[in-house]
Amino acid sequence: MEENTVEENSIFKTIDNYLFEQMGILKKSQFAEKMTDTIRSFPEEKQILLNQASNILILFLPLVILIIFTIISVIQSASLADQKEISNAMVLIKENEGKLNKLINTYTARSVIEDKRSFVDDFTKSLERKGFPTDKLSIDNYDDAIRGSSIKVVKAEISFKEIANKSLKTLLLEIQNIYKAKITNLKINKDIKKSRLSGSLSIELLSKAF
Repeated sequence: MEENTVEENSIFKTIDNYLFEQMGILKKSQFAEKMTDTIRSFPEEKQILLNQASNILILFLPLVILIIFTIISVIQSASLADQKEISNAMVLIKENEGKLNKLINTYTARSVIEDKRSFVDDFTKSLERKGFPTDKLSIDNYDDAIRGSSIKVVKAEISFKEIANKSLKTLLLEIQNIYKAKITNLKINKDIKKSRLSGSLSIELLSKAF
């Protein structure tokens, strides 16, 4: 409270000093001399009223100026508070956006799947890089649907024939690790004589929709 009083007194003193300086300059000006001569030409009663009015104006002018400064200060403070609130909101939005993107990347395929053709091309090329015989593979019953605004659910049935145990392992790891798909209806038939596997499985995965 004492600090506020000292600060207010300092403001009043500064304003008073400024006003007295300006009044001193004004009194020495030609305009002031003309005004003084004009006032002197008035009747004595009007001169007294004018002097009283000027004294009241001088008395309350510092207060009026202080009120104006206070209003400006409050407006600026509110503006700064709004800017800070907006800035904090933007930071929060960016943080949540980062968390959402991280969550989406955790559960969606690495590649964006646009349609069946893009899925088949991307899937077979990825398997070829791992040495999988893609001529032994077929993809059928493809279906996709948008969920929300940015996620696509992809379903398909994958069939394979006469592949080695190693190739089946490659296929399953690729589906789970790269495409992060859920595997259902896994059916495997083994040709004991040839040591080859044939069968099918259904997959369901999530992809970014854009």
